[in-house]
Amino acid sequence: MEERPKLALIDADFLVYRVGFSCKDETEQIAKARLTEMLTDMVYIELKCEDYEAFITGKTNFRFGIATTHPYKGNRKDTEKPPHYEALRHHLQRLEAKMSDNQEADDDVAIASTKYIGWIVHVDKDLDQLPGWHYNPVKKEEYFVTEEEGLRSFYTQLLTGDRVDNIIGLHGIGPVKAKKLLAKATTEQDMYQAVTKAYDLAGEPPERVLENGQLLWLSRHEDSAGSLLMKRSSFNDGEWTAAKFRSFVTGALRTATRRWPPKYKALKEALVGRQVNKKTGKQAMHYRCAACSEEFVSNDVQVDHTSPAVDPAKGFVSWDVYVDRLFCEASNLQVLCLPCHKTKTAAEKLLRKKK
Repeated sequence: MEERPKLALIDADFLVYRVGFSCKDETEQIAKARLTEMLTDMVYIELKCEDYEAFITGKTNFRFGIATTHPYKGNRKDTEKPPHYEALRHHLQRLEAKMSDNQEADDDVAIASTKYIGWIVHVDKDLDQLPGWHYNPVKKEEYFVTEEEGLRSFYTQLLTGDRVDNIIGLHGIGPVKAKKLLAKATTEQDMYQAVTKAYDLAGEPPERVLENGQLLWLSRHEDSAGSLLMKRSSFNDGEWTAAKFRSFVTGALRTATRRWPPKYKALKEALVGRQVNKKTGKQAMHYRCAACSEEFVSNDVQVDHTSPAVDPAKGFVSWDVYVDRLFCEASNLQVLCLPCHKTKTAAEKLLRKKK
């Protein structure tokens, strides 16, 4: 059995509300004591962790400037805050919870989940887009989310919206219908196309997909609020689709790999020396194919990623993953003759179709 995480990554906003409303007839001191007890019981007794990182949402949020169709959280103006609200937030900070800056607590949890292996502790379905171990402290429920399940959760919310945050999805589409629309999607590209098709059939412009995506996507890096795709609202003054933009960027990055030093290290390792080219009768450098072990001139070989830049079993995950795998070290590169490279590429395409 896989070892349980020893760190808890906590979206602590719910603690303020849960403790505050349960202590409406109690003193501030008692409310603080109960918050401390709930936090420590959750971390050290229920999850048996050794440490935690907790986050609470601050006063500013980049999403307010993105929402143009409907005000972000515009339905919460008259929502009652619990008793001892500010006191409990300050108390959480004394317990080393961090205040989010221009984003939400769940964004900071998402960022932390890319750095550490830990329990993602929350009561908010938004965080189900994050791969890893999850814990709902209200339901006392533990579960694991794969990368594919996380992406599917995100694209499901693009269809259904999130009424709690006033993010309006497509009319008449709930979780069941969204699941059917995404049923045949096996890659992120498939999911994106299914969502954009649904928006188009509903008479909604592509800008609505991107706006909702920006609002729903949780940050993964401290210097960005969402993925590159989610941060952009237009491509080439609206003349390009997101798919065409991705194709353009992918091509540009692959062109850049021609100057990537590890590529030349792989070629050097496969070099067998100068020999007579059977086609021309002239001396030429020859390289050994890693698959068939035959020797070929430079025009007849290809530097190949042993593990492809896009994992055929998962499809396109994110630009960060793609760039990291594309610009890999020489240990993940091999030299193949053109026929062997063609065979390997065909096998990878077949795997994508089967997923």
